[in-house]
This record gives sequence, structure tokens and C-alpha cells, in this order.
Amino acid sequence: MLENPLFKVQPFIVPESNLFLMTRFRKTKHHRVLSDAVSAGVHAFGLEFVRADNPNLPGNELWTKVQFCMEGCHFGVAVFEDFDEPYFNPNVSLELGYMISLRRECLLLKEKRLRKLPADLVGYLYKEFDFRNVTPTVLGQVAEWLKSTGVRKRDHEKLIIFVSWGGQDRCAMAKAITNHLLEKETFTGVRVESRAAFHSTGARAAKTAIEVVQNGLEKNWLEAHRPRRAGVAFLFEADLILAADRTILNRLLTLFEDYPSSNSDRRIVRDEIQQKTHLISEFFGGTGDIEDPSPDHEDAASRRKYERCFDDLYDRITKGFSTLVTFLEKKSPAATKLRTVSFGKHHLIGTTEV
Repeated sequence: MLENPLFKVQPFIVPESNLFLMTRFRKTKHHRVLSDAVSAGVHAFGLEFVRADNPNLPGNELWTKVQFCMEGCHFGVAVFEDFDEPYFNPNVSLELGYMISLRRECLLLKEKRLRKLPADLVGYLYKEFDFRNVTPTVLGQVAEWLKSTGVRKRDHEKLIIFVSWGGQDRCAMAKAITNHLLEKETFTGVRVESRAAFHSTGARAAKTAIEVVQNGLEKNWLEAHRPRRAGVAFLFEADLILAADRTILNRLLTLFEDYPSSNSDRRIVRDEIQQKTHLISEFFGGTGDIEDPSPDHEDAASRRKYERCFDDLYDRITKGFSTLVTFLEKKSPAATKLRTVSFGKHHLIGTTEV
């Protein structure tokens, strides 16, 4: 089987974080606004937006490029509309059928003026958007769908996020250690994630990180780890954000600028993220940065660096674990005291008291 060229294009190297847009490609204003709205919506929660007409994708045959995109994306959005042509584009149905056969998570968006979907899609659930109000209605539907897929934080979850540069090393090991320690507790609804402050640097956790964690915790906690970028809306809904070093922390505090809403909402997002973002070391009672062990050359020298990083994280987290337990035991503030921002026709609710 040919290697998928999509994975050679940054930022599309992690298929579990890629989303493919299935739509007719036109250069009208409405088509551009629609594409931009889907892109902004999924980007805010850490997914990467893929179109088959991306000029960075190699190849001249359109169907081959489309096939690579579908096979390289674990999520998809299919759009049915008649903005400028009074008939369905059969390619959208074909692509959606292919994605469904691959068991991908797909959102069907139908412009509300359309009376029905193509016959071969009867029985599939769909969400509507408004031709006269494309961006807000699309953003809202994308947000609701991402919650149902688990990309977003779900209701009643407490979400802890560790963040490092590329999502393969420090944050992944910190997540593994924390989940290991939480196994001995009785908390329910606690979700521990790791995210990349920048684009992911690999499709899996670093090989040596996996080995060191398995050796240190006697369980392969990172077998299913897939790096993903820290989307600004994902951070807004989190309960606690822990950065590996000062550079990462400073990066996170600038992400509010990417929030797809008004300037007043961006300021609210800025304040929310700032209030609950800490260095890993400082949250657990220490000081300083967690040294970055990358790159992983998979040799003895790399093994020593990753072991030192693991030992440092394990020592800090175990010594300060009672701080995390106290945090998780704390009752959430009343909803009326929490920050709220618009996400199109939807609203996101923060977790820290104003």
C-alpha cells in the first residue's frame, strides 16, 4: 500500500486529529465563508482542517488526492447546499459513503432551505445551517457535534491538560503518571489529556517515552497516545492547564487571539485561560521548567534523557499529588459565576469563578 502523502504535510501527520471537508468546490463568497467557518470551528478544538484542493498535497489526479485525504482523516464534515446550483453534488455523497465505510466520525450539514438529502442518505441524522447566517450557525453545529464525539470536554467532566511543545514527550509522560496515580483514587469523570502548544511533532508518543513509561509504571499507558494541538476553545473549557516550561506557558497565554468571536469574547477567553494555567513544577509545589528530552534518537543517550525527564516528572507529581486531589475534590462554582463566551450560535462555559 502506498504511503499516504498527507502525513508528510505539516500539520496533518496525525490522522486521529485530521478532519476532511466534503463539499462542492466553488469560489463564491458563501462557499468561502462556509469553509472558513468549519475550519475555525474545528481548529479551535485542536483538529486540523483538510481540503482536497490544498496546494501542498502532491499529485495531479483529483480522486487520488481525495482518497488520500479521506483515508488520512478520522473526522469529516459533509455539506449539502444549493447556494448557486439547484442540484446535489454527487461527489459529496460518494465521499461521505467512503468515509462512513471507513467508520469515520462524520457531521452532515444541510442548508435549511433544502427539503431533503439525497435518497442514498435517507435515515442519516443531519444538522442544519442557515444560508443567511452561515458562520454562526455552522460554528454552533460543529461545537455540538464535537462534544458528541468526545473531542470536546463532555458535561460533568473535569478536564486536566498537560502541554508541551509537540505533544510526544513531557506532556505525554505527565499524563501517564497522573492517570497511573488516579487509578488508586475513587474519582469519577476525571479526564487527563496532553496537548501540543505548537504542531504535533509525530503521530505517536516518542518511542523511548513509551518504553520508559512502560518500564517505570509497569503498564503501557502511552500505547493509544496520539498527539493533538491545544485548541483555544479546548483550553477555555478545561479545568486545569499545566505547561511543561515557561515558553510553553507564554505560548498558551497568547492563544486567545485565535478565538473565533468578538474582541470582547477574546478578552474573556484570555482571562479564563490565564487564571487556570500553571507550570507543572509550580502547581505541584516546585519551581523551574521540565527539561525537554527530545529529539528521540532511540539510542542510549536518548534513553538517559527520557529516564531523567520521567524521574523528574514522577518525583514532582507524586510529591505534590495531594494538591491535585484537593483541586479535584473542590466543588465547581455555580454556573452563574462562570465565564461564558459565544461560539457562533452556541455558548462555551469556563470553569473558573469570575
